[in-house]
Amino acid sequence: MNLSLISGVGLGFREEHEDEILVSKPPVDWFELLIDNYLSSNANLQKVDQLAKNYPICFHGVGLSIGSPGPIDRNYLSKIKLLIDRWQPIYYSDHLSWSAIAGQYFHELLPMPHTTSAISYLVERINLVQDYLGQQILLENPSTYDSVPSEMPEWQFINEVCRKSGCGLLLDINNVHVNAFNHQFDATEYLHGIDTTLVKEIHLAGYEDYGDYYFDSHSRPITEQVWNSYAEFLTQSGNLPTLIEWDNDLPQLEVLMAEASKAQLFMQNNQGNNLKKTVGMN
Repeated sequence: MNLSLISGVGLGFREEHEDEILVSKPPVDWFELLIDNYLSSNANLQKVDQLAKNYPICFHGVGLSIGSPGPIDRNYLSKIKLLIDRWQPIYYSDHLSWSAIAGQYFHELLPMPHTTSAISYLVERINLVQDYLGQQILLENPSTYDSVPSEMPEWQFINEVCRKSGCGLLLDINNVHVNAFNHQFDATEYLHGIDTTLVKEIHLAGYEDYGDYYFDSHSRPITEQVWNSYAEFLTQSGNLPTLIEWDNDLPQLEVLMAEASKAQLFMQNNQGNNLKKTVGMN
């Protein structure tokens, strides 16, 4: 299914629910693939072939390492390109971070310094990737646990990277709250500072509270503060494709569907409020 756009609320296509999804065909607007799981020679591509016949799909990766000090891994990109050609995803996204050096990968997505030199470095590399793939990519604001050299707020840094490279932003609102607590800034100010025209997709997830820091575990229901920020951001941006991101300690599919229904309700309320404003103006 090759569609030019997605809308509504998506879920992750995860191994624990694959067969149930393919058999029951639940009323989900779209599905996201963790694309790194499909790059090995023994990956089961046929299940995604079946999924792609019935739903729009997006790719989300962790292996691009766009900010690494070494060269872009062309072999990695070639594998991504083959699967883009096969399944025609609406978006391919990864993270505005780095995780590899000299062919060695770390287990964490490491933050970039928020500096003008880092912006220039990233823009050059993003352009290389987009030229190779022949399409715009999306980059996600990562969750971070260490401070980095900073000449500007994170949201300004992200805006500049996206504007100058032409890439889109995958805005993870959960990560905004994780970072706001970990680095002591105002999540509301961050979200108000984001250029909404750059945002193509939203992620919602749950974090774990360890007292002195939040951990982006993707293993919990979405918190009330994240839902509240989501509702407020929609009033700025309009409704945007939204993923319920739950990757660890996965519950039953019905639980994920309930979270998706909640996001859909926020979208409906936002659309209704916008309609009231339009009618009021007339």
